[in-house]
Amino acid sequence: MRRAVYILLLLITGSYASAQQLPIYSQYLYNRFLINPAVAGSDGYTSFNLTAREQWVGYAGAPRTFSFSGQTRLLKRKLAIKHTGSGRQVFRPKTDGRVGLGGYIYSDKNGIVQRTGFQFSYSYHIWLKNATQLSMGLAFTGYHFKIDETAINFENPNLPTNFSRLH
Repeated sequence: MRRAVYILLLLITGSYASAQQLPIYSQYLYNRFLINPAVAGSDGYTSFNLTAREQWVGYAGAPRTFSFSGQTRLLKRKLAIKHTGSGRQVFRPKTDGRVGLGGYIYSDKNGIVQRTGFQFSYSYHIWLKNATQLSMGLAFTGYHFKIDETAINFENPNLPTNFSRLH
């Protein structure tokens, strides 16, 4: 009974949740951390990435996104080289360090809307059988949302301003 109440509460809460506009990242193959906080530290090493994307160069109000991110895994010991059955050596982190930390700052401008923000992430990694890793992540996000009111123009110069001349 208690489980049914939790599931019902989760479904009701989810129906009232609202989504937010996220920056567009086309380089997520090189930096998966930008779209998933559970990736922080999953590779077992520290990395810093600078990402820039400018779409439709030369057009006013074209989307522009810049971000700087860093992520690491808190290891108790150093990384190890594992030997596979085929004689290859694989660089794999020790299972002792399970916590990953990361963060990024970004600036996203799309037309008259501009968002500047940050995200801090905590992730936990568990090694399953063989080389399979289960990762879970939490993120704390904050941003500043701004609309450029001076760029809004509702007037159409092709329409007459005095409607009495039309009749």
